[in-house]
Amino acid sequence: MYIFNVRQFLFCATSIIISGMSALAKQIGNRIKTARLAAELTQEEVAAPLGIGRAAYSNIENGHSLVTVDHLLKLPAILHKPVTHFLGIETENLTPAEAEWLELYRILPADAKALVLGFVQVAAQQARERAQER
Repeated sequence: MYIFNVRQFLFCATSIIISGMSALAKQIGNRIKTARLAAELTQEEVAAPLGIGRAAYSNIENGHSLVTVDHLLKLPAILHKPVTHFLGIETENLTPAEAEWLELYRILPADAKALVLGFVQVAAQQARERAQER
């Protein structure tokens, strides 16, 4: 009886995870497709720089396959949209430069993030002091 319950639990948990991934794959795929159409590119023109075939790319757009991290990182250069766009992270209030800073910051390792943050904090403090002097 115990083994049956564990199997049942694992089956249900796996179904929930797959269902969630499927919904996520469809959302990301729709955003990718919308960006491709806005850029007036064919599926082949996007698939080639990703190093995949048109059919594999079509599966990504249709949500049958989840886009890989490698492909996701290549899409901004191809479709001229930030990674955050494809992931559904709202950056509408940010300027393009701010969005780029955020994207670049997010891919840094923790030690580099600490260095960048320290530098920006010093620069901001200096800017505040100069503003007060005026």
